[in-house]
Amino acid sequence: MLGLRRWLCCILGLVSFGSGLTFAASDRAAGLNHYFNREFGLAVAAFERHVANEQDSPDAHLLLTKALLYQELDRLGFVGTRAFRGDRKYRSAEKPKPDARINRRILGALEQGRQSCERALAESADDREALHSLAQFYLMQAAHEYFVAKAYFKALASGQKARELSYRIGELYPDFPDGLLAAGFQEYIVGKLPLALRVMIAMRGYRGNKKKGIELVERVAREGVENRAEARILLAVIYRWERPPEEAAQAFARLAEDFPRAYMFPLEAADLYESAREKARALELFREISRNQESGENRFDRMSERMVGALGRRIEALERALSDKRQRKGK
Repeated sequence: MLGLRRWLCCILGLVSFGSGLTFAASDRAAGLNHYFNREFGLAVAAFERHVANEQDSPDAHLLLTKALLYQELDRLGFVGTRAFRGDRKYRSAEKPKPDARINRRILGALEQGRQSCERALAESADDREALHSLAQFYLMQAAHEYFVAKAYFKALASGQKARELSYRIGELYPDFPDGLLAAGFQEYIVGKLPLALRVMIAMRGYRGNKKKGIELVERVAREGVENRAEARILLAVIYRWERPPEEAAQAFARLAEDFPRAYMFPLEAADLYESAREKARALELFREISRNQESGENRFDRMSERMVGALGRRIEALERALSDKRQRKGK
């Protein structure tokens, strides 16, 4: 399961699944704004108010569940960046353990959300919002089972349910490409695994097709409405693995423009620019992130001390590399 854990860590570090940026209610709007900018605590508070006003809405329960889950995954260190993967001090820092009280709260939100979907589906078996929300609830359940409960095969089973529901939505509502995002995610994750692991889990009925997964995500990013933002984030992560680093860097840079308080996106862009041998460009972006952190612009001052230290070391290493390069050219 180590291969599956690696891919999920990389993707869940940046991707959040849910409704897109078309909304009207103020609490929902505020919650989504905080959520996409990775301000999970503020998102939780806004979505709690939204649920209080929309207790029968599967979508409202989904948003709160996601914010609670990602807030905990963030605290546990699973929602991060690959920009400091080579920094031993950063990687060796002690990570917190799961909190039983928070765990009960997440599980309670998951159960309430599923019940809201089931009530809606009892009235109409083809209710689009309920089916779409239920597929994503299964994805959230899979993430909880994998990262918190360490129940790996249960996570695969939950992901499979999300995929099946997603394809059902695609059949029922062919003009609703957003509904295929869960299937695209699951196809890519499983299809990306090493061959030996894919063979092992295939014997239990879990299969994936990486190419098909990318095509589905690209379609949602191109044609979707509710989940277009999520698809763009997922594509940026996929491009990190599947495209030249400069192309992936540009995708993250565009996300940083759209979600200016989500400092993970410019960190990823800078890291990828360095991988693309654009060290000066990477250094400029890392320095900009550092300046924002020091000034508090875009609330970058909420970065952890561990991350701030790693950022400083990354800047120093790039400065030395560029200085050495200039000296060699001068000889």
